[in-house]
Amino acid sequence: MSENNPGHEDHRTEPGAPRQSGGGKPDRPASKRGFLLGSVRQRIILGGVVPLLGLVVLCAFIVSERLAVVERIERLLPMAELSVDASALIHELQKERGSSVGLLSSSGAADFRALVGNQRKLTDPKLILYRARVEARDWTEIDPQLDRLLRDVSRALDGVGVHRGRVDALGTTVPQNVTYYTGIIE
Repeated sequence: MSENNPGHEDHRTEPGAPRQSGGGKPDRPASKRGFLLGSVRQRIILGGVVPLLGLVVLCAFIVSERLAVVERIERLLPMAELSVDASALIHELQKERGSSVGLLSSSGAADFRALVGNQRKLTDPKLILYRARVEARDWTEIDPQLDRLLRDVSRALDGVGVHRGRVDALGTTVPQNVTYYTGIIE
């Protein structure tokens, strides 16, 4: 206790005397206190490193999720592009089906022949674009069922020229014409 202030201990030490904590025992050097109870500097570093490691783990998780989303988009993008081309082709085939019905129903009237010819000029570029899109990649990588479906549709489209020849020669009926085009479209 201090002589000047009763009830308080004197914490002053003489030069060279070992430092003492409140219990009167000399303080241990920092190297003997252990890592978790180390110096203030070590505790501050540890207090910053642990949250930083957590942040790094969280960022890695977020980046991994974003990469998975990008991968899914990269898988879906070709299918979306194909669906645009397929929709355009389907639309033109539907119009060709209708104009062909008109030609067959009119027994080959000249105005319907011109209408069918003009419609085929609209259908053919869509057919070429669709075929190019289908042939540009291996669809089994994306979906084996889709690949089988595309092969079936391609086989049906292979017969368009033959069917057109029958329509021009009036060698098919309206129901057969509708059935043929509907089979491709569906």
